[in-house]
Amino acid sequence: MHGSDWQQAERTSLGMWTCGHDARGRPDPSLPSHVLLFNAGERAIEFSLPMRAPGTRWRLLVDSADRTMSDREIASAALVVRNGALCLLEEVLS
Repeated sequence: MHGSDWQQAERTSLGMWTCGHDARGRPDPSLPSHVLLFNAGERAIEFSLPMRAPGTRWRLLVDSADRTMSDREIASAALVVRNGALCLLEEVLS
């Protein structure tokens, strides 16, 4: 993103992917990554989920729009986030 992107009112969503970190804050590929998705828009948005390696799987930990959807594995490479919601996912390590 560029600085000017933050000034565009029509941009109402944001996704953040963080790799696993050890207790000292150093990246550790043996620990799960996390994805945080925000949708402040008026409509649901489909986010593509990152693939660190072929077959990467994600577990939905939090869906602020529907608590019954939390703690389930996502079976696709994308996730629809409802308007005004956020979702937190954790990489499933085998």
